Amino acid sequence: MKRIDRIILSITVILITLAAGCAGYAIRPKYEFAWPFFDGLGKVQVDGKWGFVDKEGNFVIEPELERAGWFSEGLAQVKIEGKWGFIDKAGEVVIEPRFDWAWAFREGYALVRTGEKWGFIDRKGNFITEPVFDLARGFSDGLAFVGFDDDGDMKNALDAARIDRWGYIDGSGKMKIRPRFKHVGDFSDGIAPAAIDGLHGYINKSGEFVIKFEPRFKILGGFSEGFAPVKENGLWGFIDKSGRIIVAPKYEEFNAFHEGLALVKTSEASGGNWCFIDGTGKVRIVLEGRSGNFHEGLAHADHVTRFGVKKWGFIDKTGKFVVPPRYDWTGWFSEGMAAVRVNGRYGYIRHSDVYEKK
Repeated sequence: MKRIDRIILSITVILITLAAGCAGYAIRPKYEFAWPFFDGLGKVQVDGKWGFVDKEGNFVIEPELERAGWFSEGLAQVKIEGKWGFIDKAGEVVIEPRFDWAWAFREGYALVRTGEKWGFIDRKGNFITEPVFDLARGFSDGLAFVGFDDDGDMKNALDAARIDRWGYIDGSGKMKIRPRFKHVGDFSDGIAPAAIDGLHGYINKSGEFVIKFEPRFKILGGFSEGFAPVKENGLWGFIDKSGRIIVAPKYEEFNAFHEGLALVKTSEASGGNWCFIDGTGKVRIVLEGRSGNFHEGLAHADHVTRFGVKKWGFIDKTGKFVVPPRYDWTGWFSEGMAAVRVNGRYGYIRHSDVYEKK
C-alpha cells in the first residue's frame, strides 16, 4: 500500500472513531428492545426476556422476566408463570403474582384485573376496592374513573365502547362521583372531560359541570398545561380552562401540550404538514417529517436523507437538529436518557452528551 493511501486510511479510521464518540452512547446498542427510563431504571429485552439496567448499563434486575411493565413509585408489574404481580428495585417479589393483568402504580394504587373484573390494590397488595368494575383507569389528581356494563355485552375486559355508566372513586375506594356519565376522562387540575345526554363538557370533583358545550364539540380531551383538545367536524383545536377557544378546530391530528408546545398536523388542503404550535396557536416549528412531544427540551424528529433513507435525531425548540438524524429510531428523553436503535439493536444516549460541539 502506498504511503498516501495509508495516511488516508488512518484519517478515515480516526474520523469514524470520532463520529462514534459523537454519537454519545451512554449504553451501546446491544438489546433487542429498550424502553425509556422510569424511576432510575431502563427496561430492556435480551433473548426474549426482560430485565432492568441502570444508567451505566449494569443489570440491576437480570433479563429473566417473561413480561414486565415499568417502575413507578418504586415498584414494577411483572408476569411470572402466567400471573401478574409486583417487584421492587432489588428484583424481589413484594406482591405475589395472582392477577390476570396489572397496571403500574399511580398515586399509591395499582389497577388490577381478576377474571373479567377490575379493582385497585395498595402497595401491600391489599384491595382498596374488590374487582367489581367492568373497566377502570388508574388514579389521576386523586380520583380514578370506573365503568359498569349494565347490558352485559362486553366482548372483553378492555371493551370501553360497551360501558354504559362511568363514575369516579377516591383513594379509599369510595364512589366519589356516582356513575352516570356516558364518557369521561382523567382529572387534571381539578376538572375532567365528561359527557351525558348529549351534553359535553368538564366536571369538577363534585360531578358538576363547570364548562358546558352543546353537541358542537363531539369529542373532548383532558387538560394538559392549561389546554384541552376539542373536535368539531372532524378537526381538532384547543380550549383553555374557561372554555374559551384558543386554537380553532383546524388540525387533522394532535398531541397534547407538553413543555409549552403541541404537535399538530394541518389538513391535507393546507399541506398536511406536522408542526408545533404554542399556547396562542402560533406556529413555532414547521417539520419536514414526523416528530414527538418535547421532553427535557428536545423532541425526536425524522429526516429523509438524499439517499431516501429515513433517520431520526433530536430538535430543539427552534426546530434545529441538535442531535443529527443518524439513528434508525429514537425514543424520547426521560430522566436524562433516550433509547435509540442502530442496525437493529437498541441502546441509550445521554442528554448531557448529545449536543454537537460548536
